[in-house]
Amino acid sequence: DIRSLVQMIELRLPAASNDDERREMLRRVSELKDERLHDDAGAFDALAKRLPLDPEDASTRERFIEIGKRLGRHADVVAVLSESADKAARGPIRAEILMQLAATCEHALVDSARAETEYRKVIETDPTDPAIVLPASVELARLYTSRSAYSELADVLGVQVKLEESLEKRAALCKRLG
Repeated sequence: DIRSLVQMIELRLPAASNDDERREMLRRVSELKDERLHDDAGAFDALAKRLPLDPEDASTRERFIEIGKRLGRHADVVAVLSESADKAARGPIRAEILMQLAATCEHALVDSARAETEYRKVIETDPTDPAIVLPASVELARLYTSRSAYSELADVLGVQVKLEESLEKRAALCKRLG
């Protein structure tokens, strides 16, 4: 029986000898609860424990966010994504997690101040990488425009001008700057 298997794995979890073993056990528990038992709350809790152990696993992150939205556990999603971003080893992965975190803050928690902070962290991840900076700066520009924060908007548009490779887009940004 699936429930018994899940219980057995969960009982063995505290005795896991390392993070790899713990991660694998949590993967199994989350999959069984999600796919076989259709237990969203249980799958969410297992994924919340697993994600900080393996922040680079994009499919786990996506599934976690999806279930969290369905359950309305947005604050928990934000907390786990924040912890996962802190543990992410590579800049692009950290930036990706922070973008998801910022979007959740902005749209689900309706906390644009926190979203702004997280978008700024994305830029700080690697201020010279257009692939990291441009998406976050576009979101910041949108936030600044919506609250008429023209000084901050000018700063972020300046960053975009420096990093944008497309001449057409740079010209449009310069025109926007005035």
